[in-house]
Amino acid sequence: LFFVTVPFSCVFIYEALVLYKVKGPGPAWTMRISNFLIALFLIGGIVFYSHLYTSVTFLLTFIFVILAQYVFVFPFLGRIYLSYIFVLLPFFLFNGVLTGSFIEEEVVWYNDRENIGLRLGTIPFEDMFYGFLLIAMNISFYLKFQNRAI
Repeated sequence: LFFVTVPFSCVFIYEALVLYKVKGPGPAWTMRISNFLIALFLIGGIVFYSHLYTSVTFLLTFIFVILAQYVFVFPFLGRIYLSYIFVLLPFFLFNGVLTGSFIEEEVVWYNDRENIGLRLGTIPFEDMFYGFLLIAMNISFYLKFQNRAI
């Protein structure tokens, strides 16, 4: 259910921003954000190569941002970045519960040998970036299937 409800909710948040005419950062800021993320994810993917979950998450997100910013030139990328900020609160709440916050035993268990071991509460640090990739890809596919670029 997680992989159905979370993407659906994130697309809903994205559409709510569209409905209320909330614009994301302009093209110049979107490019700055993308360039920062590209550098961050490339460096992180290389530095943490021995931690499979971290490395794969960072490198796949690196590839997505390059494709979105420079190959396909998504005009809605800035709004995806903004949408993600709105998604972070429910993300931390629900992911926190799944990883053991507020409950006796976690539902989702992570092997700390495969990630860097840094946690935000009970949530592995890398999950923020995995979450971004999951959300950004789903919104991108949704808009592509809608055949529109907002």
